[in-house]
Amino acid sequence: MPNRPSAASARRLIALLLVAAVAVVYQLLVREPKPAGAPPGLSPAPTTLPGDRPTAPAPPRPSAAEPSAGSVAAAFRSHARAAVVEGSGRVAKLLADDRQGSRHQRFLLRVDGGPTVLVAHNIDLAERVAPLQVGDMVRFRGEYVWNAKGGILHWTHGDPDGRHEAGWIEAGGRRFQ
Repeated sequence: MPNRPSAASARRLIALLLVAAVAVVYQLLVREPKPAGAPPGLSPAPTTLPGDRPTAPAPPRPSAAEPSAGSVAAAFRSHARAAVVEGSGRVAKLLADDRQGSRHQRFLLRVDGGPTVLVAHNIDLAERVAPLQVGDMVRFRGEYVWNAKGGILHWTHGDPDGRHEAGWIEAGGRRFQ
């Protein structure tokens, strides 16, 4: 007679399947829009985050922080997720590009009055911020997602579908959107 799994084993298997299903749903929710003609597939989770959801489009070039934009320091203190932030800081470190899924230029930014954040700037949808060197002053508008290391700033570009508020990065007198 074949061995039947115990009730505890069955519960563990069900729990494992639930965790896997949640992981799949999470990956489906964290993708950024792809440019026309881009190959299918999901962007990796480290640079595309749950806040990538449709909102009203923003004006193309805001001159100052709109009331909806908060500071990175406040977002960090409140462990915010999907918070629209605007501010400035100095480039602390240049990192290698993320080339899986949507390509992202990555660098660490020491934010004025706040933590050091990872900037993940989508270079499939916006021009690379260049030239960029350690110590350069950068202004930004984007979406902040908290983590214990300081957080991630993404959506620093326009949305070709017009569903998400546009972000930008200013460096060297130029705006990259």
